[in-house]
Amino acid sequence: MALLYLPWAVVQSGYLGGRANVRTDALSPQGAWDVASRSFGAFFIGTTVDGAAQIALALLFLSLCAIGWWVSRRAPNARLLALALVVPVLGALLVNPLLPYFRERFVLLASLPFIVFVAAGMEAVVQAARTPQERWRLLTAGLVTLLALFVLNQYWTDARFRKGEYDLAIAAIRANAQPADAVLVYAPVQDALYDYYRIDGLAAYRLPKVDLNAVSAQHPRAWLILYGDPAVYDPAHRAEQFLSERGYKSFYQTYRDGALARYDFVRGDVLVENRPVRFGDAVWLTGYALPASVVRGGTLAVSLQWQASAPLAQNYTVFVHLLDAGGKVAAQMDSQPAGGTRPTGAWRVGESIRDNIGVSIPADVPPGRYRLEVGMYDLQTSQRLAVREAGDLPVQNDGLVIGSVEIH
Repeated sequence: MALLYLPWAVVQSGYLGGRANVRTDALSPQGAWDVASRSFGAFFIGTTVDGAAQIALALLFLSLCAIGWWVSRRAPNARLLALALVVPVLGALLVNPLLPYFRERFVLLASLPFIVFVAAGMEAVVQAARTPQERWRLLTAGLVTLLALFVLNQYWTDARFRKGEYDLAIAAIRANAQPADAVLVYAPVQDALYDYYRIDGLAAYRLPKVDLNAVSAQHPRAWLILYGDPAVYDPAHRAEQFLSERGYKSFYQTYRDGALARYDFVRGDVLVENRPVRFGDAVWLTGYALPASVVRGGTLAVSLQWQASAPLAQNYTVFVHLLDAGGKVAAQMDSQPAGGTRPTGAWRVGESIRDNIGVSIPADVPPGRYRLEVGMYDLQTSQRLAVREAGDLPVQNDGLVIGSVEIH
């Protein structure tokens, strides 16, 4: 079996050679204890309960398992069952320094012998009771069933244990993609996932090897499926940074275990250097650009230029709203600056930040002239940054109206 894994080790040599700091942690006594405790805590109990409840239930079933092994240690195949229980856990302990991403499912094979020993332990307790044994069998079976239902109830009702929503992200692309769009598969870890859900008719490119310059030149829009740990595959967020500089982020939706973004490679206008506008105490809007008109179903390309006059303690979200004659929002896009790659808390004083934002115009929006307002707010509280200095630009509810756009 070990020899059969050698080709896999060769193919994955680059992956196995990375994350040295994580491997060092896995080599520690704490790393070994983490694997062992999580393994035995997961047998029968699973991972849906934690803390004192998991420890108590794990000790109960570990005790029954030990009793079951002891009373059946001379039975046929008892040693084989014991090996089937212990070897996967030992294997996980030995492999964890090479692959420091332990999950309880890796030792799933050992759960079957564990349950067999627990059953033997329960029978031994019944035999030792020396009272009507059928009653004790019913009581112990009922207790185990209730505990199992308790654990499963957590699995069924707790949102933490929902499956990943990769399929919902793919469904969003299917519903909104245009024939010439591209799909960017972020991180090799999702290659197999995308192969399963793949969208026929749309060109798909795998990061990080793809030439994003070529993608932006050949396709009007690109869907970026964010899935996997960026600290491993793109710690500097270079792909998102390139797409935010070359295109306009016009869609973003989070899903369990990932997110989906769309970048439109439309032509933007030249920035207008306006009289600086101040939001809050230290955020300045020093320039902006927006087209004179846009077609329904198209993308309104808005460019903003920001600057900080002092360090910012929070990461603010930028909003761009398209307002009709009655002041109602007809279309909008909210995003942290530069597609999320330049959070305000990391701005350097005096640095100019170019922020390209795309606003998707619904196809059913009535034609006419619409106002465009921009601003910033705290995502946690929804509190907008107050407009302190607006020059000659109108302000409405701490939203700065930078111009108007004809929708036709």
